[in-house]
Amino acid sequence: MARERPADAAPVGSVVRRLVGGGFRTTLAATVSALLLVCAVFATLAWIQGPKLSSTQLDTARLVAADDQQVRFFANQPVARVDADQVTVTPAADVSVSTSGDVIAVQFANRLDSATDYRISISGVTSLYQDRAADFETSFRTDVATFTYLDRAGSPGGQDTIVRTSVSGGDRDVLFTGERIASFAEFDRVLVVASTRDDGTSTVTVVSRTDGTRDEMVLPPGAVIDHLAGSRTLGVLGFTVSIAATGAENELYGVDLAGEQTPTPVPALDGTPVQTMDWLFLPDSATAAIRTTDDDLLLADLTGSEPVVPVGSYASLDSASPDGTVLVVGDVFGSLALTLADGIESRLEASPVRGEQPFGGEIALLGDGLERVQRVAVFTAGTGRFASYLVLDTGSESRVLYESLEGRGSIEDFSVSPNGQYAAVTIVPDVSTSVSDGSPVDPMSTTVASIVIDIATGTVLGSVAGFAVSW
Repeated sequence: MARERPADAAPVGSVVRRLVGGGFRTTLAATVSALLLVCAVFATLAWIQGPKLSSTQLDTARLVAADDQQVRFFANQPVARVDADQVTVTPAADVSVSTSGDVIAVQFANRLDSATDYRISISGVTSLYQDRAADFETSFRTDVATFTYLDRAGSPGGQDTIVRTSVSGGDRDVLFTGERIASFAEFDRVLVVASTRDDGTSTVTVVSRTDGTRDEMVLPPGAVIDHLAGSRTLGVLGFTVSIAATGAENELYGVDLAGEQTPTPVPALDGTPVQTMDWLFLPDSATAAIRTTDDDLLLADLTGSEPVVPVGSYASLDSASPDGTVLVVGDVFGSLALTLADGIESRLEASPVRGEQPFGGEIALLGDGLERVQRVAVFTAGTGRFASYLVLDTGSESRVLYESLEGRGSIEDFSVSPNGQYAAVTIVPDVSTSVSDGSPVDPMSTTVASIVIDIATGTVLGSVAGFAVSW
């Protein structure tokens, strides 16, 4: 017989729900209290222990390729200002430091050495709220330096190649193959190649480094291209154009590769296309230094966004300093370092080589001072000939980096890596047996080679069968 429920008794379900609900709220409150306690404990520990390094951010390729690159340290809390004397870099390097919130940025004034282990230590890092100090440290290895060069076939109908390789003798990566390659310019996303047709006129091909797509640039009819160069990071190209039918000769054109890729003449001061003897890009800039056929030195933005600026009159234009603030120019008495900001000239006398006074040639500045790599020639009385050398000149003395074997060879050209660590010297080993490769533009010996040298030690790292080294 079923037992009746009292009239005032609550339903069983509601009782259960009330009991369960009350237990859940109690459990939830206890859990939240425990979590708050744990958080408070960790916050207290963080307060007591001071800041900790959470992560670092850096680009080992850019640290070698450009000035003013940063290594960023991220802390677990906002930190107080860090001064430069709290930072130690091994091997030593000039740095500045900035602090913002939980980020400490260590900025290198100059490019770092390639293939080198670095350690950055920051001592006495404190938070904004208390003085308990901590030390931050990170280590990294910079990328191995690579370069690109042109290897010509040396015979009619042969295939020329543009090759990229490393100073350590790594893999040989063929970037482009074609007939009668005259010159090239390398960019982050594309490779630009100037070649010569059967009739002697030029083609300019833009090659995608992503998928290999090739596009031919539209040039003035009958154009012959020479002195091709690029500002790699900005994607700006320059070259000179000569056209026999119109009488145009060595007129400088600029091309913005990020835009319509239309070659545009660079104007002289009078607005006519500028005719050049020599020209070069200032590093990491769209601005070119130009020596005209009248020996005027101009600065011109090859994108056309800035007016042309006259600088002076000089008999030669060699190179620019790594930071683009100084040009190496020449007058009738020799080479000069010209500071662009104030026009100050410093005479660059070639220092003695093994006790003999040399005749100075082309110069590449290595940094902020006047230390430089230079091609020089020394007259040898015993043979009655000039011996060619590539030297490191400190301004008071010279150290030989390269000399031709028994004086039989010649130094054709040289280039210095952007960080001033390596020199690539292009040579013809034996001039007496040299044979031209027959190129209608910039002909070169079939035996040409480029030797890579560590400037600090003078060590020869290797050689390639080619020229026109681009770092």
